[in-house]
Amino acid sequence: MTVKRDLKRIIRARMARTGEPFSKARQHVLRTRRDPQATPPETAGHRVEHAQGEHGRGEHGRGEHGRGEHAQGEHGRGGHAQDEHAPGGHAPGEVAHGEQVQGDAAGGESPEGASAGEASTPPKKRAAVIVEAAVLRRGARSARVRVLATGEEITVRARDLWHVMPGHVVTLALSRRWRQRGHHYAAGEVREARIDVAALGLPPLGVLARGPLLVDATRERMATEQERAMTASLRALLAKSEAPGRVSWEMAEVPARVRREDGDEEDPILASLERKRGGDLAGAVRVLMDLVAREVRCLDAHAHLGNLVFPSYPEHALLHYEIGVALGDHALPPGFTGALPWQIGSNRPFLRCLHGKGLSLWRLGRRDEAARVFERLLWLNPRDEQGAARCFLDIEAGRAWEAI
Repeated sequence: MTVKRDLKRIIRARMARTGEPFSKARQHVLRTRRDPQATPPETAGHRVEHAQGEHGRGEHGRGEHGRGEHAQGEHGRGGHAQDEHAPGGHAPGEVAHGEQVQGDAAGGESPEGASAGEASTPPKKRAAVIVEAAVLRRGARSARVRVLATGEEITVRARDLWHVMPGHVVTLALSRRWRQRGHHYAAGEVREARIDVAALGLPPLGVLARGPLLVDATRERMATEQERAMTASLRALLAKSEAPGRVSWEMAEVPARVRREDGDEEDPILASLERKRGGDLAGAVRVLMDLVAREVRCLDAHAHLGNLVFPSYPEHALLHYEIGVALGDHALPPGFTGALPWQIGSNRPFLRCLHGKGLSLWRLGRRDEAARVFERLLWLNPRDEQGAARCFLDIEAGRAWEAI
């Protein structure tokens, strides 16, 4: 029985060293016992010690596996493994290799000169790397950004991204970076999100003079009851905006059309509106996010993104509108006093962003700021196809947005 138990211990020891199954380890052990010349150098010592214990001291023989049934060694008491760094468990080279593997798995290395039983020093936490980046698109838990210093595009995973929109410049604190399937990723947090069009490094849209402003019968378009409701401040504002000598300007427009793989062109704005009408709000937002990721200066995309989320999240919509307004303002020369009439189609995306900004501020209770936005709309577009005068009057009368 003692010989059989010792044989099983030898087989288990080999299984632990090599990872072989029981049957293969048993065949190897039996073969080496029959042919001592075939015994590998690393097991020869074990075989000799076992033979000495088996034939020299009977059931309680000493050797590789200790004292009979209570032997200690590589597998400890009763065949259960103990600390692999315990004396007598491994050859010196095997112990060193085991320490290195354990250190790598734990994310750090054991201190040089430390004993085998001491715990390794935990790795130090790396300091966050601060970068400035432009937001290209944003999802629920990640944002695609372009690092301003290098132009590199990375996907950043972070929390609380609701206040981050395409066109923002963000300050990121990155704690980890990696690459997967050719794409660069990072994890961290957004320290700040701001509107800084100059930092984006994009050329302004630009404007082109189109001739004298035509204010043909603005008064005639207004109903008699609206005339009576006009306040002195609104009358003065309209009179100033319709003063002779003002020039109409045309703002350059980034076309929303994109060319498909089959060669045909499609309009993502129309595609987004169709998805919205079909009840696919998430799909409509996704189409517009793809559009601004390709061209952040497409003001119509920012306006329609704001329109999509305005019914449920006016604070989110305000961010889209503000970015569109900032991009449009970047196109205007300093001290701009001209008009941007609605009749010129390329001016409409900018005017839509302004109108949406005014409505969002009004709905959020920021009436003074909203009133200034509608004043500016009337100054830029005196014919007022968007109804800015009515909004201005309601705000001036103290009415809340919900009452409209």
